[in-house]
Amino acid sequence: MKNSTTAVEVCTVQCSVCENKFYEFDDNDLTKCPHCNADFIEVEANVIKTEQMLIGIDYATGEIRRQ
Repeated sequence: MKNSTTAVEVCTVQCSVCENKFYEFDDNDLTKCPHCNADFIEVEANVIKTEQMLIGIDYATGEIRRQ
């Protein structure tokens, strides 16, 4: 079985209420802060950084690693 590599967009985001940072992947935006549960419909989350990461999957072991 072959290994696989895929590109994933990773955004570092900061909650404007509790100011803790968290991550969002491939345009799957969270609706609530994972730290303080603030609703992002009512308050903003600020994107600090966006980057593309290459993720490799070893199908023999199930190991996932950054390429």
